[in-house]
Amino acid sequence: MTVDFVYGASLKAGNVNFGPMRSLETDLTYLTPVGHSGRWQWDMGFAWKRRELKFRVNPGAPNALQVISVPIVGSLEMSELSTLAVKVSPGIYSDMYDIGLSDINAPVGIRFYHEYHPEFLWYLGAQVNIWNEYPVIPDAGFRWRFWYDWVLDFSVMNPRIEYEFRDDWTAFVGAQWVGEAYNTSDDLALSNGRPGTGDTWLTYRDYRVSAGLRYSWEEESYVSIAGGYSLHRRLKFDGGNYQLSTGGAPFVRAVLNTSW
Repeated sequence: MTVDFVYGASLKAGNVNFGPMRSLETDLTYLTPVGHSGRWQWDMGFAWKRRELKFRVNPGAPNALQVISVPIVGSLEMSELSTLAVKVSPGIYSDMYDIGLSDINAPVGIRFYHEYHPEFLWYLGAQVNIWNEYPVIPDAGFRWRFWYDWVLDFSVMNPRIEYEFRDDWTAFVGAQWVGEAYNTSDDLALSNGRPGTGDTWLTYRDYRVSAGLRYSWEEESYVSIAGGYSLHRRLKFDGGNYQLSTGGAPFVRAVLNTSW
């Protein structure tokens, strides 16, 4: 479970200022093993995400963007040190008005992992979403324990440095690139008078830096709290030449992850 709140920052479309925009994201995801065949391990679950946008003056964008999906993960143990993982998340990606076939999407993530050394793991893959502003995003990185309790966890989307100052406590600092693509309702363009904003895909992006603490009581069970600065948020409509963006704003983020 994740709760993420970004404070208000001025939202603009070109030289037009619509006042501050705040955002609140809630993410609930459940994943469980469902099968095993040879070297394949299969997991399946349910995910619900809601991103609520608060405007002082509505700029012609949806007030809420949601995802209801069924993530499916297949992991192939290629050797003792190498694993290939494929994740498909079919579901509804929408503002939840006039839901139809055009709201259905199935983003795909592919990663090949290799443990080069007990202290060094690298991976290579890609995130594929045909309706995203960037349909293919490279997904490469490594996790390297380079000095006792210090770990460099580098990835294209989320690079960071961790310091394990106790067995169950970790401090971290890094950067994030978060976002998703959603389909908008047919009526959106009619209600806001902006052609190209209705029945099209809207990409939301947030570029940020942060620092935080994580408390772990098992390998896959932890709670973390982080805060930082969202450098830039952007909403880009695929169907027309209309884009909204904000300046910087602080944010807080809390995560609870557990396994049983």
